[in-house]
Amino acid sequence: MKEKCYNLYEKITRVRIHVETNRKWICKFSDLLWENLKTQVRGASDEMYEAEDEGDWESAYKNLSDCWVAVQHMKKINDMLEKMPELIYC
Repeated sequence: MKEKCYNLYEKITRVRIHVETNRKWICKFSDLLWENLKTQVRGASDEMYEAEDEGDWESAYKNLSDCWVAVQHMKKINDMLEKMPELIYC
């Protein structure tokens, strides 16, 4: 279970790195998305530290799985923003 948690955590952090290096600064929505993603990554990091201290990998895996689903949604939204053409009227 510990290995599954580390795999999920790695996926979550890879999305953060991808979004950080490729995101467009188009709108306030993208800023909100970015802040939410950073919050998810911080939460996942805290979850990993707690699991290391307490050894509760089952609970950590459930929480990281839920976090991963949220991060995947945020990545899809970010990918759509990246492909969005430049706005003419703002």
